Amino acid sequence: MNRARAIGWSVGGQFATAVASLLSTVILARLLTPTDYGLFAYALAIYATTQWLLQMGMSQYVLSEAELTPAKLDGVFAMAMIQGLAATAIVAVLAPAAGWFGENRLIGWVTLAVAIVPFLNSPEAISDAYWVRHGRFSGVAILQISKALSQTAVSIAAELSLHLGVFSLVLGLLASSLLSFVVAIVVLVKEARSKPVIDRDQWRVLRRFGARFFALTLGQAITSQAPGLVIGRLLGIEKLGYFNRSSAALDLIGKTLAGATARVGAPRFFREVNSGVPHEQAVAELQELMLFIVWPALAGLAVLAGPIVSLLYGPRWELAAQALPILCLSIAFDQARSGGSEILLVRDRVGVNAWIEAAHAVYAIGFVLIAAPWGFSGVIWARAADAIVTFFLYSWAMQRLGGLPWRVWPRLLGGNMLLAASAAAPAWIFMHHWNWPDTLDFGRFVLAIGASVLAWVAVGMLIRHPYFVVGGEMLKARLAAGRN
Repeated sequence: MNRARAIGWSVGGQFATAVASLLSTVILARLLTPTDYGLFAYALAIYATTQWLLQMGMSQYVLSEAELTPAKLDGVFAMAMIQGLAATAIVAVLAPAAGWFGENRLIGWVTLAVAIVPFLNSPEAISDAYWVRHGRFSGVAILQISKALSQTAVSIAAELSLHLGVFSLVLGLLASSLLSFVVAIVVLVKEARSKPVIDRDQWRVLRRFGARFFALTLGQAITSQAPGLVIGRLLGIEKLGYFNRSSAALDLIGKTLAGATARVGAPRFFREVNSGVPHEQAVAELQELMLFIVWPALAGLAVLAGPIVSLLYGPRWELAAQALPILCLSIAFDQARSGGSEILLVRDRVGVNAWIEAAHAVYAIGFVLIAAPWGFSGVIWARAADAIVTFFLYSWAMQRLGGLPWRVWPRLLGGNMLLAASAAAPAWIFMHHWNWPDTLDFGRFVLAIGASVLAWVAVGMLIRHPYFVVGGEMLKARLAAGRN
């Protein structure tokens, strides 16, 4: 599958998934309270941290191996299932401690209810990596859409008919995970002809590979989930609910695009490196792909945070709108270090990556604890601070390893910053002219987004951004073929 079609399937699938999630968000945010979402976010933090730790890079192994033999795939399949079982057992054991830490017994029951999710999700990472490795982005997209629709339908039906509160969210998550498990097993067993069997040699190889990733994953898991736990503990479950919904609004746009482009860019990066493409060129292309859509989307989202949160959640979620622009800034810096982990992996410097993430975990928690006395806004700014420090750490590592020299940064970041400014400017002008969100009108909102997209395309063509040049050439070729 060519790059444009792969990006189309990946981005299109992510957006369709976002639309399904948006439907759930619009309805459930008006039925549930910030406390309900805070309880759910607490349980998610526990299971996601455990699941993330025990995956230990198996999907990365599938993507990065130059030759993926049937025996290797069998071993990864078996390892993923073992990790999933272990994660489920650990989450179940930790459920009472979660209730104690969060000072709410209901947190423990919600955590116990989602304990099976790590096991149900365990084979999906492998089947997704298998599909991506073989260019089957359509399969990944369709599965993600189906999961979002099933989670949305079950959660809404449970709340409207049974009024279960936070457990309506739990039932939706379980439905989505069960669908994921069934599809992943079918793909691995029927399509890939794989079975969860591992011999002693393969066990040793995967154990070494996983051990190298464990410290790295530990740091990433802590920095991803710890701030939410700290917010819930120090500021209360309700504040965690606001943080969860602002993060969800960010996921709908910023992380949707980031995930879609990463799904295309990372496998392509490993293929290029394995085929002998210079590392500097491969990293620069990955960075360019990750930033040219994501940064403009984040800029527009930051400007329109108030109207977007008002449309999605209603007026009682105003505090989430205050957090959203700062979270957009943190994700922008996260995306600017794309290629850092990948270059460390191909240079066999996973240990350096682990040290960076260990340091990241320490100062991320430290920033949150220091900022906690300043309340909710202080903790959100702490998230941005740790993203900025981490960006410079990974930039230094890429510079030292020849992945992306400093001389490349001004051109690479400068052009994409210009694209981000061009996308944000029309939205900012319209928002202030029409006094949003006080006089919010959906038609004008769509007009503002359309103007931002047109400005982004115009500036991209004007500065001859590489991806706009490629897109223009493809469009010309299609038009010429149509005339002939």
